[in-house]
Amino acid sequence: ELHRLKTKIALQNGQLTIARNHLKQSDATTQGNLVVQDLPDAYKETAELYGKVGNPEVALLYYQKAMVIRDSLYSARQSQQVDELNLIYQTEKKDAEIKILAKQTELDATRKNALGGGLALVTLLAGSFIYSLIQRKKKKEALLTAEKGIEIEKRKSAEQELEFKKKELTAKVLQLASKNEFLQSLEEEVGHLKSSVDSTVTQTSQKISRMIHSDSLDDDEWEQFGKEFSSIHQEFLDKLKSQYGDFSKNDLRLIALLKMNLSSKDIANTLRISPDGVKKARYRLRKKLDLESSVDIQDYLIGY
Repeated sequence: ELHRLKTKIALQNGQLTIARNHLKQSDATTQGNLVVQDLPDAYKETAELYGKVGNPEVALLYYQKAMVIRDSLYSARQSQQVDELNLIYQTEKKDAEIKILAKQTELDATRKNALGGGLALVTLLAGSFIYSLIQRKKKKEALLTAEKGIEIEKRKSAEQELEFKKKELTAKVLQLASKNEFLQSLEEEVGHLKSSVDSTVTQTSQKISRMIHSDSLDDDEWEQFGKEFSSIHQEFLDKLKSQYGDFSKNDLRLIALLKMNLSSKDIANTLRISPDGVKKARYRLRKKLDLESSVDIQDYLIGY
């Protein structure tokens, strides 16, 4: 909070560089020093500050983080409410069973006394028995209604959890795209540097370029992304492979990014290829899916 306050003061004084430095220090301490309930507000404020210092991409990422954590907290509260409703249901169920058992015990005692009570007492017992059946039926219907309500809440909770996973995966991919875009621009600057300095600096520049390229093509990141995407869209992938056969690793990455409705620019940054490379990859995938030219491949995969 102190760093964010210093950022605001620096912005008011027109000190943009100082504001950016304080904002970076705020990034480094926010995650480890706040409880999760305070993160959405902190991230939203950080997003606003990044917008003011001229970094809308990072501002968008922080805003998405705030929304994801807010949705996660909401889902947790919903889950707690479902548990409380289930506890109430179990308690009422036990009470109903006790009452029914008591009625049955009372009915048995009445039956024994009815042996010498005559026709009037028999009629009274019959009426009591019918009443007991009616009450039991009502209790059963009430329990069924409660069970249906719990089932509906469970389905809602599962849908919210799935939606949270989708948003979280999209945020990760956009973060990867932003990182790759930055690395691409950095690699271009290194290339300019190589053409204007001596051989020693050129060798160092080449080494930096290789390190940048290696970081942007992290197979571990892609493997983790593939696992998370499969856990959300396994039915979609199985159906697609069943209809069109197996796909290459690059095809599956492109299919996943198109399914997530990412723009061509974000896809290019994520895959570390040019916009023309994205067009060529989409064309090859269209041929494999045997789609007509009038069919938009991204709309097709989203609705598949």
